[in-house]
Amino acid sequence: MDPAARGRQAGTIQRKGSLCKMGASVGAEPLLTFKDRVDTRRSGPPEALGVIVATGFGNQRPDGVGVIPIGALGP
Repeated sequence: MDPAARGRQAGTIQRKGSLCKMGASVGAEPLLTFKDRVDTRRSGPPEALGVIVATGFGNQRPDGVGVIPIGALGP
């Protein structure tokens, strides 16, 4: 483990199985709530937030949550 990364939250992923836009919106809300609850003095802010969706294109939402289609994760 990289000593600089020790004690930091690497990222948080939420999976949603519905349509891309709806799934990303529904999945992003709990992640943003979680991000606000993280004790950043102890662990630092999350490095990444992402929602895995069943269909659609990957992108990064204006609020910083990444939208990741399941097909992008492997064959």
